[in-house]
Amino acid sequence: MFCSSCGHRNEKSANYCSSCGNYIADAVEVKTASVPVVGGELDPDLGDSDSEDLESSFAFLTINLGHDSIDKYILDDTTLKVGRHPESDIFLDDVTVSRRHAEFYKNNDKYWVKDVNSLNGTYLNRERVEEAELRNADTIQIGKFKLRFWEASR
Repeated sequence: MFCSSCGHRNEKSANYCSSCGNYIADAVEVKTASVPVVGGELDPDLGDSDSEDLESSFAFLTINLGHDSIDKYILDDTTLKVGRHPESDIFLDDVTVSRRHAEFYKNNDKYWVKDVNSLNGTYLNRERVEEAELRNADTIQIGKFKLRFWEASR
């Protein structure tokens, strides 16, 4: 079971994250990037599949929206588009976010973020970037929103 706040792997029976203390009893166990995805968000009806076909690692983004609300997005082999445009994979509704702000993608088994000519820029760990490789626990700021990148292995 992975903590939705910090991404730490915990025992299946744990109620709280052993790393950050976040309540995780109702968390969804995420096993791979081939997990069913609905509109870019994790499907809440995921089963406990023990398939031999599961990939050995996966990555996801978390966005803390306040009021104990955290959205999670799986990163797979497709490009994930972020912006204020209603058709964005990750829709961030605020004037600090450009309509087409940034993209997340995978290249050679590494994950990247790319700014797509946004007005306010894309920041990786407080530094403005045009394009950068992501590492576990990186913070990406898009407008007023802070996203966390998590990469884990099974």
